[in-house]
Amino acid sequence: MLYETELRIVLTALGIVASILSIVKTWLDIKNLRSKNKKAQNRKKPRRRKRK
Repeated sequence: MLYETELRIVLTALGIVASILSIVKTWLDIKNLRSKNKKAQNRKKPRRRKRK
Protein backbone atom coordinates (compact mmCIF):
# COMPACT_ATOMS: atom_id res chain seq x y z
CA MET A 1 0.00 0.00 0.00
CA LEU A 2 1.26 3.47 -0.85
CA TYR A 3 1.85 5.85 1.99
CA GLU A 4 0.56 9.40 1.87
CA THR A 5 3.94 10.90 0.95
CA GLU A 6 4.49 8.40 -1.87
CA LEU A 7 0.99 9.02 -3.15
CA ARG A 8 1.60 12.78 -3.21
CA ILE A 9 4.87 12.28 -5.09
CA VAL A 10 3.19 10.03 -7.66
CA LEU A 11 0.28 12.43 -8.15
CA THR A 12 2.65 15.39 -8.48
CA ALA A 13 4.69 13.51 -11.09
CA LEU A 14 1.52 12.64 -13.00
CA GLY A 15 0.48 16.29 -12.89
CA ILE A 16 3.86 17.36 -14.29
CA VAL A 17 3.64 14.78 -17.08
CA ALA A 18 0.09 15.91 -17.92
CA SER A 19 1.24 19.54 -18.06
CA ILE A 20 4.13 18.69 -20.37
CA LEU A 21 1.85 16.69 -22.67
CA SER A 22 -0.61 19.59 -22.76
CA ILE A 23 2.17 22.02 -23.72
CA VAL A 24 3.43 19.68 -26.45
CA LYS A 25 -0.09 19.24 -27.85
CA THR A 26 -0.64 23.00 -27.90
CA TRP A 27 2.72 23.51 -29.66
CA LEU A 28 1.83 20.89 -32.28
CA ASP A 29 -1.61 22.47 -32.82
CA ILE A 30 -0.03 25.89 -33.36
CA LYS A 31 2.54 24.41 -35.75
CA ASN A 32 -0.24 22.65 -37.67
CA LEU A 33 -2.33 25.83 -37.94
CA ARG A 34 0.66 27.84 -39.16
CA SER A 35 1.42 25.32 -41.88
CA LYS A 36 -2.24 25.34 -42.96
CA ASN A 37 -2.20 29.14 -43.10
CA LYS A 38 0.97 29.14 -45.21
CA LYS A 39 -0.55 26.65 -47.63
CA ALA A 40 -3.72 28.75 -47.87
CA GLN A 41 -1.70 31.91 -48.53
CA ASN A 42 0.29 30.17 -51.25
CA ARG A 43 -2.96 29.15 -52.96
CA LYS A 44 -4.35 32.70 -52.78
CA LYS A 45 -1.38 34.33 -54.53
CA PRO A 46 -2.42 35.51 -58.00
CA ARG A 47 -0.42 34.20 -60.89
CA ARG A 48 1.55 36.72 -62.92
CA ARG A 49 0.36 37.11 -66.45
CA LYS A 50 2.94 36.92 -69.18
CA ARG A 51 3.36 40.06 -71.27
CA LYS A 52 2.44 39.75 -74.92
